[in-house]
Amino acid sequence: MDQQNPAGIAFEGKIVLIYEQGELLFGQIAKYDDTSVLVRLEREEILRLKQSRIMLISKDSYEQETDLNAFKHKLSAIPLPELTHEIFPASFGEITTKLNIDSDLPRFALFLHLKENDQLFYSKKGRYHARDEEEQNRYLGQKIEQEKRSEQLARISEYFESGQELSPAAEETLVHDIRSLQRGERIDDLEKLLRKHFGKYDLSALRRNLGDSLEIPDPALDESGLPIKFFASGTELDFSLDALPEASHQAFGIDEDDSKDFDDAISIEETDGGYLLGIHISNPAFFFDKDSPLLAEAIQRASSLYLPSGVVPMLPSHLSDQLFSLNTSGLKAVLSLYVRFDEKFRIITWEIKAQKIKICQNLSFSKVEKEYSDHRLKTLQKICQSLKDEREGAEKNEDRRFFYSLQLKDDKLLAIKKDMHSPLRLMIEELMVLYNRYLAIYAQNNEVPVLYRNISQYIDPQSKKHSNTAYLDTEPSFHPGIGTSAYLHATSPLRRAVDIINQNQIYNKLMGKGPLFSSEELKELIPIIEKRLLYIRETMQKSERYWFLKFLEKNHMHTPLQGEVKAFIKGKIRVEVAPWGKQIMVASDSVIEGEQLYFIIYQIDFDKMLVNIDLIG
Repeated sequence: MDQQNPAGIAFEGKIVLIYEQGELLFGQIAKYDDTSVLVRLEREEILRLKQSRIMLISKDSYEQETDLNAFKHKLSAIPLPELTHEIFPASFGEITTKLNIDSDLPRFALFLHLKENDQLFYSKKGRYHARDEEEQNRYLGQKIEQEKRSEQLARISEYFESGQELSPAAEETLVHDIRSLQRGERIDDLEKLLRKHFGKYDLSALRRNLGDSLEIPDPALDESGLPIKFFASGTELDFSLDALPEASHQAFGIDEDDSKDFDDAISIEETDGGYLLGIHISNPAFFFDKDSPLLAEAIQRASSLYLPSGVVPMLPSHLSDQLFSLNTSGLKAVLSLYVRFDEKFRIITWEIKAQKIKICQNLSFSKVEKEYSDHRLKTLQKICQSLKDEREGAEKNEDRRFFYSLQLKDDKLLAIKKDMHSPLRLMIEELMVLYNRYLAIYAQNNEVPVLYRNISQYIDPQSKKHSNTAYLDTEPSFHPGIGTSAYLHATSPLRRAVDIINQNQIYNKLMGKGPLFSSEELKELIPIIEKRLLYIRETMQKSERYWFLKFLEKNHMHTPLQGEVKAFIKGKIRVEVAPWGKQIMVASDSVIEGEQLYFIIYQIDFDKMLVNIDLIG
């Protein structure tokens, strides 16, 4: 209470200000005792309140009703004193003392002015503060956002109640908030609204109803909070390629059979005394600037997701699969690395160019591997062997040779075998390594801030073997796997945010522009991207476990299988199942001895993601 009356003086008839349900109300004291006070409001309602609820009390007593109305009417005519910044911070009592205000009408007028002009003043711990111009603008911006939020929540409430169609802005807000809730963030106002309408609610089902899911539902993805649906479409982009010079030759690409988002293409020409190799990477950086909503979306997504149930692209599919994809439909914007070799496939010179190029063919690994007779490929093979021999001291590739990719095709769940060490795949991999190496060298030589891919080496405490872990940094370090002093990723700008960032930085340097991101800004992005990539990997692993169990349920129940014990975890066994190299958690009543086991699956618990087995043999 901003006014304390001496003991023995009657409180009845004094005018007060109180807050009731967030509204500042006038009232008069009808009765006052040591523990509470009865206040008669203007609408004749009487409230029993604690004394602490009174915000301001008059010094004089007034007759009921008539004097209260007259008092309020007179307030509008009271001139307000000038409130300079020197007065603040101060309590209300200190302010009235500094301004020599003692009578009721000026006191109440001043109090209302302070409370009703929260864009100018705010109260904290019993003291009033005056906002400066910057604080006023920030407060007004926050207030506009709060009002906008309230309006959107009202529309969302109507949607929950009657299915009334949401505005695009309200739909985007709801989808983003549901994703955030799934990732463990707190959004109190939405959670309150969900409990009001649904009691217990299913966020995954809400996402599916809003179209934020794949055509074939994926439980791991639907529960993850990772973005699926796009709200930015790129309609603001200028897709004209007139500003780019056209390459004098054509290129071809080699990718997976079912790929649509072709990042890369190759050209090879014989020259006087050697060969000219071109590695051409789709160049979305040509279309984006720093304020592009799609660039921000790509960074926030961090990567495309390739799941058995479908693809969640990093960029909208009409861009990643069509306009930006290096397919055969017209000229394409590319950032090209040209490397000139002599007759013995030794590097003579190299340069990076931003240009447009015609793609003449999109070949698939499976088709080319069966018909490995193209003279272009034979030349490329020799080039890549030379490149590999050059970095002979680099660490060898010890990755698993055969990889099984789970894919849903025509309502059938298939395990597609891929030879990751096939000559053709290793050739393309070598070319991509070459591209990334030279872009890293360009960035290093020209002091372009980029995200380098560095390697930290350590000895695994369990296996006692040397192990590596990759990390992002704005400073390069020696990359033992490649055998180079600097390395980065820039060959998959349609699929990876790091690549599109690096491409933007290098493209801008080529064009004589400043970098989109400073080194400090990139440092701030690193933990954001790495955290999202870790979450993506966890989601992909959960998805693969789910669909592999579906694959086993459909095709391999009650049939003999072979596996290798990987770990014992809380009474369960983690087993890698041959030949697919996928791991499952199993339970068995039998005692498992040794690393190899033969078993039959008789039950799968999808709620627990647990497989019940019987041992055989």
